[in-house]
Amino acid sequence: MVSSNSTTQEEEFSAFLTAELAAGQVDPQHWDKPRHINRAISSVLQLLDMTNNHARISGMDGLLALLTDAPADLLDSIGVFELTFEAIFRLVQFQDSELLHHVYPCLVDIIRTQESVKKKVPARPRFGELDKVDRLLIETLKQLTLFSDGKMRACLGEHFLLLLRSFGFRVAKYFPRILSVTEMLIASQVKTQQLLAVNLLEECTLSCWPVFPNHLERICLQLMKMLLQNTLSGDEAGEEKVGELFAVLRRLDEESVVGFVEKCLLHRPFPADFSTKMRRLISMPI
Repeated sequence: MVSSNSTTQEEEFSAFLTAELAAGQVDPQHWDKPRHINRAISSVLQLLDMTNNHARISGMDGLLALLTDAPADLLDSIGVFELTFEAIFRLVQFQDSELLHHVYPCLVDIIRTQESVKKKVPARPRFGELDKVDRLLIETLKQLTLFSDGKMRACLGEHFLLLLRSFGFRVAKYFPRILSVTEMLIASQVKTQQLLAVNLLEECTLSCWPVFPNHLERICLQLMKMLLQNTLSGDEAGEEKVGELFAVLRRLDEESVVGFVEKCLLHRPFPADFSTKMRRLISMPI
């Protein structure tokens, strides 16, 4: 239950933030003065620090508008990106899918906007310091491992896909960790989690190749385990998705993929229908 005092404070901060954003819309030079940015950011941080989602989401929406309208180099010079990233990053740990649907797009926008400035003035990273992308990837993978609830895993997986599509090749160094997560999802023998694993594997493979070509065999093995469990039996869309991923792997290195599958089928006593299915998958036109 939200107290009336908290509600009043939320309304005050929201009204102040809305007024600042409206002034910026009327006069673009409004944001050339740091004091206006400081006032808006102060309201954003106050809203993010409240205990109800409505206030936090209102703060993130206001921040996204500010990132669009205010000069990125000025935002960077007064520390807006660092302050807001830290305030929102802590929300990744909350078990709240509604909140996470706003948290991840906001964090991605903060990183992209700051990096548009850093491209003009390259910054030297401190020794041993993780950048924002690294921290976000590591925390999301950790949360995917910690949560056993299917809905939360699906939510986090969806947002990890957003990170993959946003930062692509920079995710490559985490490919081994990602494979550990997909292996866990496949071992659950839950159809929705296995399909999430397939989506993650496909996106990772396309983003990270050819940094880890030797992991193609691990991906093939995970897919074979999933098909052997027969969880997707009767799910045409799911089986088609697995077939599409095998086609992607074959396009990258057909000789290795086909050779690995044939070797597995030759040396292990698999059921006849499974062997037939696998041979069909590796012989389909790509």
